[in-house]
Amino acid sequence: MDEQVKVCPECGAEFFASMATECNKCEAELVDPEMMGRPSTRQAPSADPALVCIEEGSYDRANEVAWGLRSAGFDAKVLRAPANSCKGGFGVFVDKESARDAALKIEELWKKSHPEIEEAEERMRKGLCPACGTLLMGSSEECPDCGLFVGVREDDCSGDGGCGSSGCGH
Repeated sequence: MDEQVKVCPECGAEFFASMATECNKCEAELVDPEMMGRPSTRQAPSADPALVCIEEGSYDRANEVAWGLRSAGFDAKVLRAPANSCKGGFGVFVDKESARDAALKIEELWKKSHPEIEEAEERMRKGLCPACGTLLMGSSEECPDCGLFVGVREDDCSGDGGCGSSGCGH
């Protein structure tokens, strides 16, 4: 069976012509594959300088995060992420003024839906492996028992840039 295919000019997604006339992610009108080389007739939305992207990911992930933020009273929008994005192509955008609070709310929602994260963080603060609870000795970058990479501790950094951490200022 050789069914005709239509393509989204914005994201390149393919659809059976008999099933859709509009992309379910970009909401752009689908075109024949031969037209893909031609410029899009759809106007790109102008970026609002008052909005900032606080989370990137797949369309479904961005919608999930935006829904959580909207439920908490934030005005969150899901838009195509900038061209340099590599996490799925969509972003959650909020006003600059509320960006910090919204980012903190995302972290709170994440920890609420994954309570094991706080337990793992507490274990790390106590010098224990977050996975198995084994005492982490000295400057070991991984757990001696289960082999989990736990990173380089700040006090183990010699200041020569060899620790690989972007947070230590080398």
